[in-house]
Amino acid sequence: MTLEQLKMMINQKRFMLEDTEMYRLLTLSVQAIEKLEDKLGNESEEIEILA
Repeated sequence: MTLEQLKMMINQKRFMLEDTEMYRLLTLSVQAIEKLEDKLGNESEEIEILA
């Protein structure tokens, strides 16, 4: 699963997740991965996410 796929899944299920700890953790994880990608400069090579 790519980062973009994970973001899309979170947005699709947002109404079910919104006020939950899982939603908070997922959004923090996405932000952390985006920052890591920025620091590594691997925009063309996506970091694979194991679900």
